[in-house]
Amino acid sequence: MNIRRKIEEILIRVFASGYVKDAYPISAIIVAGIGAGKTMILKKYMKNKGVAFISDATAYGIINTMYKDIKEGEIKHIIIPDLITPLSKQRSTRETFIGFMNCLIEEGIFRISTYAVTVEEEIKCGLVTSIAKEDFMSGYKRGSWSKMGFMSRMIPISYSYSQNDIIKITEKLYKRLVETEIEELKLKEKSIEIEGNLANQLIPYSMQLAQSLKHVYPFRQQKQLIILAMSNALYNDRNKVTQEDIDWVKDAMKYINLDYNPL
Repeated sequence: MNIRRKIEEILIRVFASGYVKDAYPISAIIVAGIGAGKTMILKKYMKNKGVAFISDATAYGIINTMYKDIKEGEIKHIIIPDLITPLSKQRSTRETFIGFMNCLIEEGIFRISTYAVTVEEEIKCGLVTSIAKEDFMSGYKRGSWSKMGFMSRMIPISYSYSQNDIIKITEKLYKRLVETEIEELKLKEKSIEIEGNLANQLIPYSMQLAQSLKHVYPFRQQKQLIILAMSNALYNDRNKVTQEDIDWVKDAMKYINLDYNPL
């Protein structure tokens, strides 16, 4: 039994969003307790086409090494397993990284020119990362997370474990010491249609998500959930969003939040 599969299924749809034509790749951040296996989950998708897995990053480093591949669509998502790593640098480097990612992961960067970073053509890709609940809550209380900006550009994925699941995982730890589980996704670009009446079913969920993140308006969250429904259709090889895709998003909302519900 894969206890973390529900989280993995959400991540698969996040990665699939990079292949929905005329939609921006969804970004996501996993928030869970220290030792909850966040990095292990992300490593499962590190070898997928369209994914760049890096342990650390700066705005300059991304432009210097990935600009061409992002521009040409070869990189659709960047995975940074622990967000604390790039945010632990000196203030100027950290702030440049945050500002750069704010643009890159949603609207796209059209032109940027600073002492460290120069971009002259549009590039856009998604970010998938994680942070320990303890680090997130500490930053959130200080107000730094709300000021960072890119939290509103990412869907939060949170979870915890029941006591029974903790025992099951602990019993199987010996296998994980010698095995690296990799899942390869077969994704192709496709245009996906969605009807207004289906999209409107997601409004209460986008409003709830925006409220939990302390956002005034749910517009960004509504777009994210619509693209997530389109991603589910693409993953299931359909060209049009059906009620099945909307219901999948509604069910996934149990973990697309900061409620830390048990798996």
